Amino acid sequence: MAIKKIKLAVVVSHPIPYQVPFFRILAERADVDLSVYFMSDIGISDKHMDPEFGKIIKFDLPLLSGYPFAFVKNYSPRPKNSFLGLINPEIIIKLFKSKPDYLFVHGWNSFSNCIAMFAAVLVGTKILMHGDTYFSGEAYKPRWKKLLKRVINFY
Repeated sequence: MAIKKIKLAVVVSHPIPYQVPFFRILAERADVDLSVYFMSDIGISDKHMDPEFGKIIKFDLPLLSGYPFAFVKNYSPRPKNSFLGLINPEIIIKLFKSKPDYLFVHGWNSFSNCIAMFAAVLVGTKILMHGDTYFSGEAYKPRWKKLLKRVINFY
């Protein structure tokens, strides 16, 4: 009897060293059909200046092996790891074509994550969200952000 594979799409800002082992483990599973979509090549290319460190950060680890991935074109006029620094509308097309069972996103900290979640709702894909921010920080956010997050969480 054939194993039914779960189609899992992951949308992530860029290759992040601590997330890559997780992607590799998922890719090895016989019951998971994994697709990882990177919204930028920060840490892989020589073109992104890290404002906090004041220099280009390029990881010296093999971050692009052991799992299926694709880079989605970023149309932001100021590409960086910020809300409007990641504008990748083609993620909508990718999700509509692949119709994954689950979409895994790392928070709602970018425009691309938000449009990916919106596309997932339209396609009928379940959303799995991971975040590493502390909850008490939410209390100090503007009202419009809290309202938007409530609407997104409703779906």
